[in-house]
Amino acid sequence: MYKYFYFWKIKKPSTDYKPVVLITGCSSGIGLALARLFTQNKQYRVILTAREKSIGLLKQEFIESDDLCIMPLDVCSEESRLHVVKEILDKWNGVDVLINNAGICYRSVLEEMQDQDELLQMQTNYLGPVSLIRLLLPNMRKKGHGKIINISSVSGMLAVPTMASYSASKFALEGAMEALWYETRPFGINVSLVQPGFVRSKSHERVKFSVRSKLSNTQFRPYTLVYKYMIPFISFLMEVGLATPESIADLVDNVIKTEDPPLWIPAAFDAEFFYYLKRWFPRRFLMPFFYFMLPGSDLWGKEFTKAPRSTFSTRIKTLFRSIGGAFTWKS
Repeated sequence: MYKYFYFWKIKKPSTDYKPVVLITGCSSGIGLALARLFTQNKQYRVILTAREKSIGLLKQEFIESDDLCIMPLDVCSEESRLHVVKEILDKWNGVDVLINNAGICYRSVLEEMQDQDELLQMQTNYLGPVSLIRLLLPNMRKKGHGKIINISSVSGMLAVPTMASYSASKFALEGAMEALWYETRPFGINVSLVQPGFVRSKSHERVKFSVRSKLSNTQFRPYTLVYKYMIPFISFLMEVGLATPESIADLVDNVIKTEDPPLWIPAAFDAEFFYYLKRWFPRRFLMPFFYFMLPGSDLWGKEFTKAPRSTFSTRIKTLFRSIGGAFTWKS
């Protein structure tokens, strides 16, 4: 819907100037779709980055040229970030558009995460991208223009069980970018958060599991039923998602071409739905509503607690299923 709401602001880049675009996490998914789109577009000078182990794959598909560089970048490494930024400053005098796409996702309830898991999640999805922004801001500020585009998630609006730490990292990113929007506005720098919902891709197959969440998926433990119902549920939503990596890449291209783009940009109808639902639906009822609708929630942890079971949630689920007929899973 973005191009229909902002069509009057979307303009083609000047033919006598090629913005320098830095994209992180280009080895797969949205990052690879961004790489393919932007390398085909001769209006940009592009830097594709990925971790060292994935650089070979990028160089097999893309050929470096005067307008394309491929560089190893570990967003969690200060040394790696400094090296890439120095190389770009020397070659092209800085970055005009930063697309923070690199990220990881842990599939684990909060109790079963460990400190090292939490740190890696936050370093990759929040601390690394924010540190990269800090390195690039002085040059953008000096030039008086720039765009910082972050690939966020619906999980930065609403948290779901088994993705607590992933949601925390996206909530942190969204909070920081909201403040940064104010801070960079006087210098002509735009900040945007592209918020995909359920993207039709294989990204759900690349999630990480903590040591404890792996055990809960193979043994009967307090959270085993949470995983049993949530993992196939999320996979199903991804398989029928309205967005694709390619549609997200097209949206990012439109954001770059937009004069003064908005901060929050839901990336498909499902993301738009959650975006407005959270704003219009009374918060007091929102989470109980979602809890009732989640598959198997009336069974979660049943044999590991003395907490009484409420039959109300079961009746609510039955009511919604009979009205909408939209839910086909069984609990």
